[in-house]
Amino acid sequence: MARFSLTTIVLATLCTAVLGAEESVSAQSDVKVEAGCEKNFKVMAQADLDSIKTCKIFKGTIDIDHMTATQLKMEGVEQLIGDLVMNGNVDLEKFSAPELQKVDGSIKIENHTILNKMEFPKLTEAKVFSLAVLPALEVINFPAGLTKVNSMRIEDTRAPKASQLATLKLATFLNLAQIDMPALTTVKSDISFHENDLTVLNMDKVELIGGTMTIANNNKLTETSFKSLARIDGALSIGNNTQLTAIDGFPKLTEIHGTVDLAGGFNVYNLPVLQDVRGGMRLQTTSSQLGCPDIERKLKGENIVKGNTWSCTASMQESNMVPTVGQSPSVPNKAGGGSSSGGSSNGSGSGSMQSSGMALAANGGWIAMTMAVVYSLI
Repeated sequence: MARFSLTTIVLATLCTAVLGAEESVSAQSDVKVEAGCEKNFKVMAQADLDSIKTCKIFKGTIDIDHMTATQLKMEGVEQLIGDLVMNGNVDLEKFSAPELQKVDGSIKIENHTILNKMEFPKLTEAKVFSLAVLPALEVINFPAGLTKVNSMRIEDTRAPKASQLATLKLATFLNLAQIDMPALTTVKSDISFHENDLTVLNMDKVELIGGTMTIANNNKLTETSFKSLARIDGALSIGNNTQLTAIDGFPKLTEIHGTVDLAGGFNVYNLPVLQDVRGGMRLQTTSSQLGCPDIERKLKGENIVKGNTWSCTASMQESNMVPTVGQSPSVPNKAGGGSSSGGSSNGSGSGSMQSSGMALAANGGWIAMTMAVVYSLI
């Protein structure tokens, strides 16, 4: 059978000036490349990188594979039309490309167990940026602002901070001890936090999420803080974070254009300025302290939740909870149990909400999660 282990971060940042495929190819063919600056070559020593330092524009693949150098610097190159591929340089501690601004291809840096510094101080554009198995990397930093990139993938990398990323298109964070993105203000589509070890999720500069936000299976999480977040254009899904006892930390959140799907051991529900939920809502908790009747009077009585589906159920058995939207790849059919708010729910506490997370999402937009899955066959 196949065992799936979600141990990957996938980030796809907003491409602010996307060219069509034909335009991109045409633009590349029009670029003038000096003699000696167009080739595919394998780097065997620092001297090989020094041999192209006079090439402001280099065309081809640069392959740095299983070298013994401890430091490497790619000087002079400002634009790379092709790929930079680095793999398995087990002695490498530092790599820098001080002048590199644009890559019309991929940067792939993988399997470097002691690499602790990676410097791209002027990089603003890349089609693909991929980092994998870099356990010693201290920080992911783009001082010039990496604003044009089709996709970014960061896998099995414990760097606690990603700097100078103000806008993301799609983001999924998995298997992290800490998340620190101090410049991030906008997520253009979906953002997901899965199976992380962090205790506090702080994204206080984020003002807008253009898709769905999912927070699921983070078993050490005790606090969420989104102090500037005003609008979510998709759904809000929070489920199976076993230490999280409050839906709190969203003091400016006024609009959710999709559904709200919450499940856990919540004692407190506090979204103080929420005025517009255009999908349905389901709230499930094992706690007996949550006041479902008061929540219903506020959210349904004042027509804040406008979708047809509604459910608030307290004192549930954890085994009877329905997984939230996006919590797991497949959603089994379960019936809830416990005490629930009045006329909005039936005896099981599910109300007009169907017991499938997909049914909930159908009323407010399905989560389009971008996720890399690392799996092994056993």
